[in-house]
Amino acid sequence: MTLTMPTPVKDKKSGIYYVRVRVPADLKGFVGRAEVSKSLRTRDPADAKERFAAEYAKIQKRWASLRAKPESLPLKKIVALSARVYFRLMEVLENEPGEPEIWHRVLELSQQAEAAEGGLEKWYGDATDEILAEEGIAVDEPTRTRLLREVHRSWTQAASQQLKRAEGDFTPDPQAMRFPEWEPTATPKAATEGPTLTSLFERWKKDHLSNGKAAATVDDFAQKKDALVAYLGHEDVTRIKPKDIADWCDYLRDEKGLKPPEVF
Repeated sequence: MTLTMPTPVKDKKSGIYYVRVRVPADLKGFVGRAEVSKSLRTRDPADAKERFAAEYAKIQKRWASLRAKPESLPLKKIVALSARVYFRLMEVLENEPGEPEIWHRVLELSQQAEAAEGGLEKWYGDATDEILAEEGIAVDEPTRTRLLREVHRSWTQAASQQLKRAEGDFTPDPQAMRFPEWEPTATPKAATEGPTLTSLFERWKKDHLSNGKAAATVDDFAQKKDALVAYLGHEDVTRIKPKDIADWCDYLRDEKGLKPPEVF
């Protein structure tokens, strides 16, 4: 039985490729479903493979953010994160900002969001969650409150610049330099947290090869190990429960159509 890492899935009717990834067993309660599915918006296999890699990396970071312990971030890092809202809006509408009336209305609504109770969360909550998921981090409530304010500030700054562009003024924003560069927080090595599937596999591999046994078996088992890690979303041996393995076997049998070898 050969197992492979997730790959783009082609819809039989439309021909469009999708990323479909099983939600790790320990995160199903947070995500609310067993599988994540998203269109890659292409029918080209090579393009689908490239887009899949980017989307799959985003999903893995989202899993990391859901598992992460909430942390407190200093203001410099909060402002650096909020910069993404500014630069993305500026880039998307670089050549065509639209009509000035649009941005007058956007700025008006932005002011209303700031004034209303819970307005910043309602207006910018999804964008804030997306930024955190991109970095695979979680923040405590005080940090989130500050981040929402800075996201609002960055959005308002970008909207003001788009208004200038809509009125024919494309001069650079002198305040764009206020954003510091994002510096990811160093994460501890998994090896310091306990045994991993990879560390145990490497020990087995060393013994297996030193006894003169087949290298092909190593490659086959490595595929199986990687597929299990992809399904679980982690490789911490201390967190793997018998039910996780049973669920994985059900997944291979029911969704992958794999069958155990016959016993003669």
